[in-house]
Amino acid sequence: MSKRILIIDDEVSFTRLMSMNLEDTGDFEVKIENDPLKATQTAKYFKPDVVILDILMPGKSGLQLATEWESSEELGAIPIIFLTAAMSKDQPDVENALFIKHQVLIKPVSFTQLIDTIRQVLKK
Repeated sequence: MSKRILIIDDEVSFTRLMSMNLEDTGDFEVKIENDPLKATQTAKYFKPDVVILDILMPGKSGLQLATEWESSEELGAIPIIFLTAAMSKDQPDVENALFIKHQVLIKPVSFTQLIDTIRQVLKK
């Protein structure tokens, strides 16, 4: 059975390419959300096994989403892979706690590295 991956990133072309590559493996069902303000609703509907989450997005950051989800019974247990081109320093205490619990990859990331990280997270 394929694992469900939710990609939340405001870069439309990047998410489409990542989604196609992940689905081409035959191991994953992928859903994209390019609007961080809709991400929580999409996560609740899609019920992903893992979330790939950008940190810096307009409207709501990935850190804000992850912090909100931490206290959610429905979303709090979903593993997150932060995938970002820049690290935000707005909330260093929150970042440290979240980064210890979740994986962090810095863009650009190779597809092999992304797949390896996804598989490691799914094994836990």
